[in-house]
Amino acid sequence: MSINFRLFSQSDTLPWAPTGATWIYEIDSYQGKVPYIGFIYLSYVKDTLLLGKLVKKITVSDFRDIFMYNSNDSLYWLVENKYELLLVFSAEIGDSWTTKGRDETVFCKPFINSYDTITVRNISNKTFSNKDFEVIENRMSNCTWQLGPIIKNIGLSNFFEPIYFPKESCGYVTCQPLNINLACYYDMRRGIMPYLPGLAARHTVVLASVRDQRLEELAAMRGDAPAVYDAASAAQAIATRDRMTALVTRAGIEVIDATPDEIAPKLADRYLALKAAGRL
Repeated sequence: MSINFRLFSQSDTLPWAPTGATWIYEIDSYQGKVPYIGFIYLSYVKDTLLLGKLVKKITVSDFRDIFMYNSNDSLYWLVENKYELLLVFSAEIGDSWTTKGRDETVFCKPFINSYDTITVRNISNKTFSNKDFEVIENRMSNCTWQLGPIIKNIGLSNFFEPIYFPKESCGYVTCQPLNINLACYYDMRRGIMPYLPGLAARHTVVLASVRDQRLEELAAMRGDAPAVYDAASAAQAIATRDRMTALVTRAGIEVIDATPDEIAPKLADRYLALKAAGRL
């Protein structure tokens, strides 16, 4: 198994799923003999009160929602109107807990209704692109479904929930073979910059940024003292934008920085250019 994304430093103490938390999982599968590569997007939407708990609503690629909450470094999720312990971010080697998989699964049938015991077998510090993070490797007692390695304060590296995926065919060609990996994670507290190079190494990424034309106007003003302060602030904002554009470009990202009137046609032109170059 390979883990091919970048995460925050191991000393990071930010909580699970702060504002803007987004997980992007890449699916590499086969439908018959036809290769299929797709993505599942998870987004933290809001906090909501459900069954007496303040929980986080996580939208899964706009087709369903899951509800989770974090308490004392333990992540619980809602399964059949009951909150089940899913992950323990502070687990040590030898620790174990029992959780329940969903009755319905995304990829395979028959539906199952089962509990399984998760036991921590190893904890390691992984380094990718000079970033360290902690991975909790585990095993399932009954192997009725797979959980995958746990990334501290982030979630699962292979899928966003336990997945029923037996080694033998379960009757659906989409289940054999199946490879799911966390391709990218970001949130408003940690930012997206550390994760872009890993994503750009595998995909063509285009970042569109709408330029505020008012900044250039403010930067040129010198009429009085307030105008000079405004000009200094605007110049600083422009310098920050240019610096970020340069950083993102060096990370291998295609950047389009344009005014509101220009952004749509420039995006279309870049798409056609990338397609003509065989990069899509």
